Amino acid sequence: MILCGIPSAASAADEAAFADSGWTPRYTLEMGVEGYAQVYRLTDFASESLLAGESSLRDTTDSFSDMHVAAEVGLRHRGEIWSTSLSGRASAGTDLSRGRLGLSLRGRGRHQRLDLDLDVDLRRFGADTDFDLSSDNAEGQFRVHWRRAVGERWWWGARLRAEALRYQRQSTYERDQERLEAALTGQWHSGLDHWLELEFGGGRRAVPDSTAIGYDRSYARAEWTSAVAAGWQILLRGGLERRSYDDRTVRSAFWNSTLAPELRHRLGGEWELRWQTEFEWLDYDRSDDTYFDLFIGRTGVELVRRHGLVELGLQPRWSWLRSPRSVEDEYGQSSLQLRVDWFGDERWWFSLTEEVGRRDYREPLDDSLELYSDYWFARTSLLGAVTLRPGLTLEAFLSDEPESHRQDVDDARLTLFTLSLRWRH
Repeated sequence: MILCGIPSAASAADEAAFADSGWTPRYTLEMGVEGYAQVYRLTDFASESLLAGESSLRDTTDSFSDMHVAAEVGLRHRGEIWSTSLSGRASAGTDLSRGRLGLSLRGRGRHQRLDLDLDVDLRRFGADTDFDLSSDNAEGQFRVHWRRAVGERWWWGARLRAEALRYQRQSTYERDQERLEAALTGQWHSGLDHWLELEFGGGRRAVPDSTAIGYDRSYARAEWTSAVAAGWQILLRGGLERRSYDDRTVRSAFWNSTLAPELRHRLGGEWELRWQTEFEWLDYDRSDDTYFDLFIGRTGVELVRRHGLVELGLQPRWSWLRSPRSVEDEYGQSSLQLRVDWFGDERWWFSLTEEVGRRDYREPLDDSLELYSDYWFARTSLLGAVTLRPGLTLEAFLSDEPESHRQDVDDARLTLFTLSLRWRH
């Protein structure tokens, strides 16, 4: 995405009037293009056999681009206790036009806090758009979180989320739906070194035209951070979810459990050692060939060095997917990740991550039909920004992942990138 910001023509008198009323205006104008590309291989069937000499492979590329112009206007008011933000954004593109209205309200007292957000998004696609999912739609989101202090270290509260999505033309993957969730939250802290966050809730996702997709869910989440000893820090995230579908003959109810411990140890000076692990268990009440129990995990040890404004990290990783059923989805994956974060004072920064590895699938259940083939991969991720002048920032993003499979027909590459020049006031 390439965006070019153009300053607004608001007069100094208008800005002074807003300032006297306690409101601060913000505005942005943009011009840009958005792009995406995916390369994979298909087989031209000149005969019934893939192995026949008449069959051939050809590279295929799926891509789209969208040129657009956009304008955004916002107002912000900051009081001693309450702050309010209003925003409106409109963009017109060759493939997609969008409109957005937003309201944010923040209340901060000594013993109470309130966060409220309301967003409405409208999307309209062009008649000859390249997007695969291209039905005009409208989406509304409402979120509110209230908290109250109890004693010196605890905050307890309640959170509510509501969403609604409406399509002009429904399809298999584009269906009207609503989502409503409510939860109780808690937060405990002891200084800056010890934190505990809790959330217990439940809700429903309703899809009026499909009883198979609608479901009820309940969940619990926790996150704990603690400096357990000199030079040692532990971070622990975990969650448990129960999901029950309206039509259990189509998809069974299941439990989903996640656990992500991380242990950090400062070796002294500029060096630090981090052990990072993530686990996820999916346990269906009734497992079948499509929806089956599985165990996904990833673990690695990262050696980190901080030198001035630069942080370097090197991490060997091991990832896997396992199941009690005999499924060809099972794999083991080993990789090596290099990370570079460089912060050039307040004017620029960039983060580069490069991961190279190999994924090996289990032996196929049927030698005559192999659904997955082993492959090598290289995952590149780049983020960066540089401030050219006050209010004018150049931002970049790149994600590139080529795959080289044992079977050439499975080779693929996915590339995403954005480049933006943005001016804000």
